[in-house]
Amino acid sequence: MNIVETLKENGKSDRFVVLLCQLCICNDVAIGSNQDYCCDMFLDEEAYPDFSDLLIKTESVGKKHYAILDEEVFKKDNGGKPLKVEID
Repeated sequence: MNIVETLKENGKSDRFVVLLCQLCICNDVAIGSNQDYCCDMFLDEEAYPDFSDLLIKTESVGKKHYAILDEEVFKKDNGGKPLKVEID
């Protein structure tokens, strides 16, 4: 089972954003081949025609980066606001 299938089965989680960051960056240097592979996996419209449901909004403020989780389950536990999780 790949990460896309796992996301579809288990739903979105900030843990997957952290995992993708770990796979795509090492010592603050981008690993282009891994980034290409991840994009190919997520953007394969033939295999995953509704891939946009899997995408997680991100936001950068200065040098900090955040995953914005705005599904109802996260809003319920965060006073009706999207959950903002810092990612490395």
